[in-house]
Amino acid sequence: MSKFIRTKDGIIYVGDLVKDEQGNYCDPKDYDTIEVSAEYIIKEADTIDELCDGFYIDDGQEFCPEDTFTNFDKFKDSYEYYNKYCVGKYDGYGFIKTPKGLIYVAKMNENGELELIWKN
Repeated sequence: MSKFIRTKDGIIYVGDLVKDEQGNYCDPKDYDTIEVSAEYIIKEADTIDELCDGFYIDDGQEFCPEDTFTNFDKFKDSYEYYNKYCVGKYDGYGFIKTPKGLIYVAKMNENGELELIWKN
């Protein structure tokens, strides 16, 4: 079973939940408690990067479209390069596109892995 799901509003960790016959994610202690309804699930995956629409390296300045990536491996390589060889601190984010704009849903940690920052 997948560890993460994508909804129209974000990415949710579902590792501790179980999936019922209708595709809903439920509390394993109480199947009547639906945590995420199947109708809201867009995609499921084992890693966060598979569910992001893109990635952004933030240098603390104004948003720069040239610092966005659609390929996670290229983003990760650039993120590591910037933090090793460039002056300043760079943060890396995974984002999703919504009708209201981009939402950062994940941030790179010290181990070079994306961690969820978005909470539903």
